Amino acid sequence: MLGESGTGKDVAAQALHRSNLRRDRAFVAVNCGAISPHLAESELFGHVAGAFTGADHQHLGFFERADGGMLFLDEITGMPGSTQVKLLRVLDTGRVAPVGATEEIQTHMRVVAATNCDPQHAIRSGKLRPDLYYRLNVFPICLPRLRERGRDIELLAFAFVDELNRQHGTRKSIPGGQREMLYTYPWPGNVRELRNDVQRAHVMSGKDSESTAIVPVPVTFSGHAPEPHTPSASVLRSVMQIGAGCGHGQGVRWRDGDCGEENAIPAARRVSDAVTTRTRSKMHKC
Repeated sequence: MLGESGTGKDVAAQALHRSNLRRDRAFVAVNCGAISPHLAESELFGHVAGAFTGADHQHLGFFERADGGMLFLDEITGMPGSTQVKLLRVLDTGRVAPVGATEEIQTHMRVVAATNCDPQHAIRSGKLRPDLYYRLNVFPICLPRLRERGRDIELLAFAFVDELNRQHGTRKSIPGGQREMLYTYPWPGNVRELRNDVQRAHVMSGKDSESTAIVPVPVTFSGHAPEPHTPSASVLRSVMQIGAGCGHGQGVRWRDGDCGEENAIPAARRVSDAVTTRTRSKMHKC
C-alpha cells in the first residue's frame, strides 16, 4: 500500500480487514519505524523465556497475535535489513521461529505492508530489500493525495464537522457558497491536515454563542493552488470563521473579500497575526 503521509493507509487497511472473511479475527497494526532495531525480531516473532537477558517470560510476537486475522506492517522501509530477511522467510513459509525457540510455529494471516516512500528509491538507497518488495507487491494499492480526490475534500470536511458536532453537541456547518475554497489549497498533509484544521477551527469557536473565532486555514489568494512539488511555493493563509449555526447555510464561513488576488495585501494586514507563509514539498524520499 503506497501513499503520502496522512492519506489514510491505516484506515484503508482496517477497511480491508472489515470487508473480508477474517473480520472477526484480530487486526494488528505495527509501525515498523517505531520499533527499536534491537527489539524488532522479538516484537515481530516473539521470544521464549530465557531467550536473552531480561526475557523472564514468554512473549507473543505480532505474527502470533495476528494469527487468523490481518497484520498491517506500516512504514515497512523502517524495518532493519536483518529483520527483513527473516520476514521474507516467514512470508514464504508461514512459519515463525520465536527468538530462543527450537521449533517453528505455523501461522496463517493476511499481511498488508505500507510505506510513504517511493519503493524503487528505497531499494536503491538500501532501505528496502528488493526480494522483500517483490514478495509483498502481490496486489499494490496506491492511495491518492487529498488534492487529487476532487469532491472527497468537501465530503471529508463535512464528515469531520459532523463528527465534532456529535461529540460536543454543536450545530456548526460549512456554507454552500464558500466550499470551493477547500479546493484551492494543495493539502500537503492530506486528510490528516484537513482533519486537524477542521478540529482546530471547531475548538476555537464558541459552543453556544453566535460569536466567531478567527482561525488560520490554508487557502491561496489566487484562483489556483501553488505547485506542491515546488519548494519555494508559498501559501498565504486566509481566515476561517466558525459560528454556531443550525444548518449548512451558516456556521463555518470564509471572510468576504479575502479571496481575491487584489485583496491579498489588505487581507494579510487585517490578520497579520494569523496569516503565515508556508512552504511545502512533495512526498519525501527515503
